Amino acid sequence: MEFDASSQMILADLKEKGATHKVLMVAPKNGFYYAIDRQTGKLLSAEKFEKVTWAERIDLETGRPVEVPHLSDGSTALEIWPTGVGAHRWQAMSFNPNTGLTYIPTMRQGWRSGPHPGSIDRSPQNPGEGSGGLVAWDPVAQRQRWDVRYADSFWNGGTLTTAGNLVFQGTGRGQFVAYNASTGERLWDFDAGLGIIAAPMTYEANGVQYVSVLVGYGCFMQLNYGWHFNEQPRRVLTFALNARKSLPPTAPPRFTVKPVDDATITIDAQQATDGARPTNPTCVTSAMAANWRILRRCHQICANHNWL
Repeated sequence: MEFDASSQMILADLKEKGATHKVLMVAPKNGFYYAIDRQTGKLLSAEKFEKVTWAERIDLETGRPVEVPHLSDGSTALEIWPTGVGAHRWQAMSFNPNTGLTYIPTMRQGWRSGPHPGSIDRSPQNPGEGSGGLVAWDPVAQRQRWDVRYADSFWNGGTLTTAGNLVFQGTGRGQFVAYNASTGERLWDFDAGLGIIAAPMTYEANGVQYVSVLVGYGCFMQLNYGWHFNEQPRRVLTFALNARKSLPPTAPPRFTVKPVDDATITIDAQQATDGARPTNPTCVTSAMAANWRILRRCHQICANHNWL
């Protein structure tokens, strides 16, 4: 699999088995949460924080994944989680030293490969597939404490956690939400009028604590959610306790297409039918199939030269 690690790293002190470790923590696209002793480089833990089927586990001695059989040779049908989009991208996760939990914006998506690399199906077939989430992960116990599911929003914003036991996150549907950091209970929400992918921030001025978030949505999901460039304003929203201002009216999401009416254009019915297949799955499927072929060729070359 071709999982890069575009997510940020977090430094923290974790107590485990009576000892305090200065750790580096990261939750990359591949779905495993890594905790590394940053003084010695030793891998302390690497457990699945989302649904993962491409590997059984991470070998703590070598740091390498123990992949499922036939992952790279394309010889058998497999259901692989997550897709190349990943279980967590660059949207910021956050760590709260009071709760000891990390709050990760996640994505839950799988794909099914046929007995050869040219056959790939990315359509949702399982409960919760295609959803986004907010996972509270315990890096000491190496398990999930709670999980919030966004059934209608796959691509969401980064997180912020505070000493007041709160977690803030914006969603692709335009909701800015505050949760109880210990339990995941939804405490407050605000309709921002546009999708959010940025992480919030907090600061204090003149004895007042503020929370600000950049509202704006630009990604491959924006048209799915009805956001169109320049129809909803991009802006920074700032919140404080007992503040009472409201947003001016803005355009709602639009899910219809405004066609260009050109009488000189004649549409070929067969071409229109052939072109109805979604562009993104086709693009991704073609790229994955090409990667499979390249990987198999590299494997053959290495085997021929006894490099394996």
